[in-house]
Amino acid sequence: RSSLEDFSVPVSENVLGVNVRDVYVASAKLEHSFPFATLTVAGGYFHTRDDGVADGDLVALPSDGVTFFPASQRALDVLDAWTAEARLTSTGEGPFSWALGSFYQHRKKDSIFAVYDDPSGTDALTPAQVKASSELFSIQDNQLSRTWAFSAEASYKVTDALTVTAAGRYDRDFRRSVDPRDVANTFAKTSFDRFQPKISVAWHVTPDIQLFTGFSRGDRKSTRL
Repeated sequence: RSSLEDFSVPVSENVLGVNVRDVYVASAKLEHSFPFATLTVAGGYFHTRDDGVADGDLVALPSDGVTFFPASQRALDVLDAWTAEARLTSTGEGPFSWALGSFYQHRKKDSIFAVYDDPSGTDALTPAQVKASSELFSIQDNQLSRTWAFSAEASYKVTDALTVTAAGRYDRDFRRSVDPRDVANTFAKTSFDRFQPKISVAWHVTPDIQLFTGFSRGDRKSTRL
């Protein structure tokens, strides 16, 4: 190719692209009824390993020694997550109802993106033939997060047609990121917390018409450390 802007060469690959994904999921749910409420407890474990190797330059051509240098690439993501949730919901038939909830998640994700030299640029290569010793550079990031949340909700039927509901949720999120090859210069951590209130009023004007108004504040956590 005469330059990086030359797109006349058709796409071809000499490194066989392969992606292998393993996923394991396990979950459980338990319920118990009290005279005044129902307790629901649920938990789960999620694991995924996504490993992909591909041609890095998308053409089966040798290097021109100036602007084009053939390469292969690998992306590996390993995720493990544990979650637990509990909810206690009232079961009475009166005008007042309520619910309490809690949530916890422990999440760990290790990511690697690496680029490897492809000396010939034309020889057919399988992922097994891409040697670790030919690595040109890589980016590694080990992430850990822990999230807690507590919520409460209460509703009161002022009349058969008018219901007032108030709710709130408190979240706290801890995050950590580090390149394990250089902990001193890449370690970063932060935490977020937010209370999210909600209040609403529902009025059943007729069996077929309902008017609804409310106020709430949501929280979208930052992805930056």
